[in-house]
Amino acid sequence: MPVYTLQYVYQFSDFNTSGTLIAPPDESGAKADATPPFDMALNSGAEAIQTTVVDDDALFHEKTDLNQILETALTLDGVTYPVGTRIFINYVVSTDDGLQGYGFTLGANNNGSNAVTGFATTEPMVGGQTYKFTSNQNIGNTPVAYDAFACFTAGTMIKTAKGECRVEDLVVGDRVMTRDHGLQTIRWAGKRTVAGIGEMAPITFDTGTLGCAAPLTVAPNHRMLIAGAMAELVCGDDELLLSAKMLVNGRNVRRVPCGFVTYVHIMFDYHEIIWANDCPTESFYVGDHAIDALDTAQAAEVLAIFPELRCQDKKPSLARAEGRSYEGTVIAATL
Repeated sequence: MPVYTLQYVYQFSDFNTSGTLIAPPDESGAKADATPPFDMALNSGAEAIQTTVVDDDALFHEKTDLNQILETALTLDGVTYPVGTRIFINYVVSTDDGLQGYGFTLGANNNGSNAVTGFATTEPMVGGQTYKFTSNQNIGNTPVAYDAFACFTAGTMIKTAKGECRVEDLVVGDRVMTRDHGLQTIRWAGKRTVAGIGEMAPITFDTGTLGCAAPLTVAPNHRMLIAGAMAELVCGDDELLLSAKMLVNGRNVRRVPCGFVTYVHIMFDYHEIIWANDCPTESFYVGDHAIDALDTAQAAEVLAIFPELRCQDKKPSLARAEGRSYEGTVIAATL
C-alpha cells in the first residue's frame, strides 16, 4: 500500500504550558476539548518529528479506516509505538494565519472522546512563538488529504553569510548571497499559507534540473533564472527569467497540487538573484500585482518599509529581462 508522510508531528513535552498556554487538548464530543480562542506555544528548541503512515487511500480518516497504520516506529513522550500501530485523526484547530493542527490517537479506536497521543500541523511551528487558535472543528466523516501536512517550501536551503540556511529560519537583517551584488541584507520576510490547488498549486523542480541540488518547490509565478546557450538561442540574451509555470513539462518540472502550501518570501532593497537549493532564482518582487497577493498586514508592512511602492511609476526593475510563454515552452522541452 502507498506510504504517506506526516512531516510536522509534535509530542506533549514539546509544548509550554505556563500561564494560559495549553498543550494539545484531548478530544471531547468529537472536537478539541478547548474553547477558542486558546494559545499554544512550543518550548524553545523543540523540533518536529517526521513519521510515515501506510494507507490504502490518500486520505487521513477519523475512525472509519482500519488500514491507517504506522510504517515506521514512532516515539512520543517516551512511549514507542511499533510499526503497524493504527492511527486516527481526532479534530482540527486552526489559526487566523492558516496554520492547521490535528490531534491524533495511536493504537485505540476513535470513539469521539479520546486521549490525544500527538499533534500534527500543516506547517512547522516555531519554538517560543505563541499561536492563537481561533477555530475548533469536528472532523466527522470528512477525511483530510495527507498532502495537507506537507509544507513544500520549508527546508529550502538559501546561501547566506552564515552558510546554507533554511528559508523559514531567515529573518530581517540576515545577509544573503546574491548573484549580482554579493551579500545583501533582508529588508522584509513573510509567509502565507494557501490551498495548494488550481492556479496556486506549487511547482516542483527535480534534483539536477537548473542546477538544483535537491528538489525545489516554488509558487507558479516564481521566476527562475535561465542561463547559457538555450537562453541566447530563444531570446538573444545569455540570461533571462521565466516563471516556473512556463517551465512545466510533466517530467522533471511538475505542478504538484496539495492540501495546503506555505510560500515564504524574502525581500531586499533591489530585486535579486539568489540561490535556493543551489538553483539560481529570484527574491520576492513587488511589481505587477505581487503585493496584492499578500494579506493586509503584510502589504502594510512592505509599504511601510518601501513607501516608494505606493507610487505607480516607482515599480522596481527586474534583475533580468523576463521571457515570454512561448520561450518557456521551448526551454521546458530541453530541461
